[in-house]
Amino acid sequence: MDEKKQIVIIFFVFFIKPAWLVGASLLWPAWVLAADNRVEEVLPLAQLIQEALDENPEIKAAEQRWVSAQARIPQVQTLPDPKLLLWHRELEKRETMYGVSQAIPFPGKLGIKGDIASSEAEILEQNYLATRLGIAAGLKEVY
Repeated sequence: MDEKKQIVIIFFVFFIKPAWLVGASLLWPAWVLAADNRVEEVLPLAQLIQEALDENPEIKAAEQRWVSAQARIPQVQTLPDPKLLLWHRELEKRETMYGVSQAIPFPGKLGIKGDIASSEAEILEQNYLATRLGIAAGLKEVY
């Protein structure tokens, strides 16, 4: 009986125990991962939308186009820059002429240019708002 016990013990030590250890070692990473797994909290949709609206480069670009169009409105409504003239000639006698000139557009032309620039700014504002809505709708669809 001692020989049978030795054979059973040898069989267990060399064949059963290593197989159990291999199986346990295969399960060990999953167990460790399950214990160490940090499931991130799902963010609320409103917070995701707000972050997308704040950080999306497409929205920022559309907003900058709108802001720059608004800044052009007063620029197109002003008179052109005045010009300072200096003319010098020395043929028979010395002549020097100085002058200042200012181009004055036809009445109403500056107002019309301002209206056009204002309309362009309104179009870019609507493009900006449409971009924001499109990004938010795409995020809601994915969420």
